[in-house]
Amino acid sequence: MLSGIHGAAEFSWLQQNWTKSQQLFPRQHRIRRFHALTLECLVADIFEKLSLGQHTAELGGSAGDLVHDRYGHTYKVVSHPGRGLQSGRNAGLWYVEVKVP
Repeated sequence: MLSGIHGAAEFSWLQQNWTKSQQLFPRQHRIRRFHALTLECLVADIFEKLSLGQHTAELGGSAGDLVHDRYGHTYKVVSHPGRGLQSGRNAGLWYVEVKVP
């Protein structure tokens, strides 16, 4: 819970649990970004990734392409070995954040 009733979110706990969720449920977390360095950045990243995760087809691209999301992040499109990833457009593709000069 992130509500005020339960107190402030603790950075290291939230970071660990977010990372664990990405590892346990890779099909739901195909966007991979750099680790956030502050609680504010981490919370923003979580909500942005969850929003984008519902619409990864909007990112488009084929393996090897660079694509951009609506939040200003750039990703390299990487083909991920199957293991039962969902079918449909861009199935089996992951989006790995890259730094651009």
